[in-house]
This record gives sequence, structure tokens and C-alpha cells, in this order.
Amino acid sequence: KMGSSSCCRCCMFSLGLLIAFAVLIYALSLALRSTDGQEFSSSNGPRATESLRCITVVSRHGNRGPIFNISNSPYPVDDTKYWPYGMGGLTPRGRVQMYDLGVKIRSLYNGFLDPLYYTGDFYASSTAMDRVLMSGEAFMAGLYPPSGFQLWNKKIFWQPIPIYSNSLDKTIELESCPRFLEERDKYSQIFGETYSANVSSIVRYINNQTGLNLTGFDGFTMEWDMLICADSEGYALPDWTKKVYPEPMTNLAGKLYIAYFAASDIMVRLLIGPFFGEMLQVLESKVHGTLTPD
Repeated sequence: KMGSSSCCRCCMFSLGLLIAFAVLIYALSLALRSTDGQEFSSSNGPRATESLRCITVVSRHGNRGPIFNISNSPYPVDDTKYWPYGMGGLTPRGRVQMYDLGVKIRSLYNGFLDPLYYTGDFYASSTAMDRVLMSGEAFMAGLYPPSGFQLWNKKIFWQPIPIYSNSLDKTIELESCPRFLEERDKYSQIFGETYSANVSSIVRYINNQTGLNLTGFDGFTMEWDMLICADSEGYALPDWTKKVYPEPMTNLAGKLYIAYFAASDIMVRLLIGPFFGEMLQVLESKVHGTLTPD
């Protein structure tokens, strides 16, 4: 039986097509425990202070494969040599990233976080998307390595921890929201009026270098996605890309993403408001002593 009651909650959700993952952890008043007479003792992490009552950690999912299939790409999305988990799949490097993040959080908050996983202490939820779920699994493998009685197989330094999938990608859900679509149309038009010439110039350059026939913002987005995915995996890019990548393409891609998903307070409130509402509700419950378990 644990010596003190405690609660830790983890939530993961998808933000959008190109930037699509966050992990939220609510870790509340955790104390080191003993099980079957065995004490789990180790040095506290540098952030596991006596005054700490709650942790919130937010992260993107790990690296993914490209989500478009572009002909003439040096790293075709259907080539398993480069993308063994396919289009949009969590890459080998992405898996390591999320595992290492879990290890890092453990090192920072060890002593505040219990060394053992208990169902009553920790709740994980995820957007219903493969790479998001898998990122969460890798993260928790690093956060809660099994020890003591939880080391159920000495050949596998891992233990199963449930993840509950509670929602679709918020950007997909908002495709049926007239108010959000109205705002997106407004700000994407502004983006087009402001940056259309810049995007067209880059697309023409890419077409001249590759023989492709990319057009408009869609073509720009497809090529940028391929370049950033390959670059993030450590693959060498053709020399011609240096003229347009990482800049100015990355800066323009960021502005385009904002225009589509976060250009106004209304868009932000509709896209991320429910998540922040849930987070604030948990924090307020903790402050008022009504969180169960606490």
C-alpha cells in the first residue's frame, strides 16, 4: 500500500497537419514508496523541490515521415530504406526522441515522480493518430522504466502503460466549424495577398531544379514537408536546396501554418481552448483540494 495518495495525469493531443503533437503531464504530489518491503530510493531531480505540487510538460510528437509523395524526391516516401514506417509514420529517430524526452523528464523530477507506475497515479490520453499514440508510448517507456516487481521480463526493459485515445486531430474536427473556416478563409487570403509572389518564386525555382510541376501554396507545402522531414532525419539534401531551404521556406511555412490555424484569437480559442480549459480545470481542482485522486 502506498504511503501517500497522489495523482499524475498525462494528456496528448494533435495540433495540426504539419505540427501535430503535444504531451501534457499533470504530476501531483508524488512520494517515493516501498513495495513488498523493497525501498526505491535515488537522488531527487534538480526540479523536485519541496514546494512543487504540479508539473505540466508539453511536447510535439517525434519525427515523422513525409505526408506527401513527390516524384523525383531523393528520399521517396514509399522507399522503406528511408521511411521504414511509411507516410507520416513515426521514424526511428522520432522514437528515440520521445524515449529520451521521457528519460529527461524523469531525471529532472525524480523524487517528485514515483519510481513505480500505478494506475491511480497516472492517466495518459492521446489524439487518435498512430504517430501520436506511438510517441506517447515511447515517452512513457523512458519515464517509467520497470523496476522491482514491475520488471516482468528481464529481457524487455519496458512495461505496458495504457494510453486512452479520446479525440480526433483538432484541425480535423474544426473542418466542420463554420466560424473557424470563416476565419481561416479570411487570413489565408491575407497571406496570399502578402506572400503569393514569394511563394511563386520559390515554386518556380524548385520546378526548374527538379523538373516537377508544383503549383501554388499546395506545391510549396509539399516540397517543404519533404525537405524538413529529410533534414530532420539527417539525410543530405541536394545542393540546390540551399538557396531556398531552410530559409526562406521555413519562415513562409510558419506564416502559412499560422494563417490556417492560429491567425486570430477566435481561431486559437476554437483550436486549443478546450485543451487549456481541461488543463485549468485540473489545476483548479488541485488548488481547491477536489482533485480525485489527490
